Amino acid sequence: MEQDADLAQARVFLELLTRQARTLARDIEFSYRGDPAARHQLHSELCVVRRYIERLHRRFPETAGPQGDRQLAAVQGVGLRRTLG
Repeated sequence: MEQDADLAQARVFLELLTRQARTLARDIEFSYRGDPAARHQLHSELCVVRRYIERLHRRFPETAGPQGDRQLAAVQGVGLRRTLG
């Protein structure tokens, strides 16, 4: 029973983290011509959120199905090419 509750909580956290990652990626896109320090801060936050998502997937492999992989891949590709170069 405890494992079921942990898994349910992990799924909720993953959903929230995925939303946060999308928001940060969108903000990075909008800040492309803005302050480089602000853009760097957003990118740093996005990296932290991705690490949390990856850790949850490792701890709860059941959450890393095809849908979760597609969501994370979509977030990872947004905004990085232009902001890092």
